[in-house]
Amino acid sequence: MNKNIFEIWKDNGEVIPFAVRRNNWSSEYYTVVEKIEIKKWPYGNAYGYPTKNGIYSNHYEYSREWKENKIIPCAGSFQWSLVPNAVLSNSAKSTALKISKVIIYECDSIFQFGKYNGKSLKNVYQENPDYVFWCIRNIQTFYVTLKVLQELQDTFVSVKVPIDIVDISIKRSESIENILKANERCKGLMPK
Repeated sequence: MNKNIFEIWKDNGEVIPFAVRRNNWSSEYYTVVEKIEIKKWPYGNAYGYPTKNGIYSNHYEYSREWKENKIIPCAGSFQWSLVPNAVLSNSAKSTALKISKVIIYECDSIFQFGKYNGKSLKNVYQENPDYVFWCIRNIQTFYVTLKVLQELQDTFVSVKVPIDIVDISIKRSESIENILKANERCKGLMPK
């Protein structure tokens, strides 16, 4: 049965944090709910952050309310399910917070800044690949995985990805992996 985030919170014993997923999302996406404010049952505001495979994602960047206040979009819609096996320990939360400023761009991710605001990474790469390379070189929080770079290069064969861009992508990937590994090792030391 489809529920909204507030009903899931109530059914889950009003325990915070918890993880939810919209019913039309693939399994690698879920949202960690950190705070609930009931206005008129069963509606209100739910606050939290989106993840992809347990790592902060830019899934809600389109939402002004989320960008300004971390209010989860569509929390009152009856399209949500509990994600019972999501990692919600303090170390997982701190991992998401430590890397929350990094935005992992996929081909269909939408630019939320600059002269290409509102366009997808793939469209910007097709129109002006040097702009994407500039973002990777100069914006620390702009991350494009090697897989996505390969996909772009395979799609637009006339554009060769420079070696320094590959190196930057590898270094950022290693940084994110190190944060995740360190937090996993410390999991037993963190208070519950």
